[in-house]
Amino acid sequence: MEDGTGFVANLTKMPGVTVEMFDWWFAWHGLDNLRYTIWNPEDHYKAESMQKKRTLDSDLNLREKYWDTSHEVVEDIGMGPEDIVINFKYPGDLGFDMSRFGTKDCGTIICAKGNGKGHPPFASPDTIMCHFIREIDGGVELRTRFWMGWTVEDGKDVKALPDWARMPAMGPMTLLLHNIKEFTNLAVLLPKIYAEEKDNFY
Repeated sequence: MEDGTGFVANLTKMPGVTVEMFDWWFAWHGLDNLRYTIWNPEDHYKAESMQKKRTLDSDLNLREKYWDTSHEVVEDIGMGPEDIVINFKYPGDLGFDMSRFGTKDCGTIICAKGNGKGHPPFASPDTIMCHFIREIDGGVELRTRFWMGWTVEDGKDVKALPDWARMPAMGPMTLLLHNIKEFTNLAVLLPKIYAEEKDNFY
């Protein structure tokens, strides 16, 4: 982008997947690193929730189990393995109208801010992520957006990339390819995994 930050947008059709499956996946996979690895065996090394007690709370619904939790992640989006902390947010805190959730036009939104700890400094910049899910015939469609070089503070978007810096084009390009790969994989795996494991929160 003109201000030096990066923007990524892509669409993935997920036949056989439901909104509930998608919310369940984001609550469930952070409980065991193997779950993250099977999502994308070539690029995913680790994803561990730092608030497992919340995820295991049977009084919370699927979304509440991952809202306001953080995952310690090690993955490779195309520039080598990196350590990232992903903080999943309540969508209302990012400005989404929560009254529209659960409708045919807006099934759910997974949103987060990511804080990279990789090297060099701009290999993994602060990033805002949104996965927007809505029902379509035979499944769901996933509309994903990443704003690289941005974060959220006190409910407001804040540019995290210094004004003098410019993100290399490779950053958004490799993230786009990684995102397509992992969610194409998940579209195939999720209906099978959900059928076998949906009640196994441990």
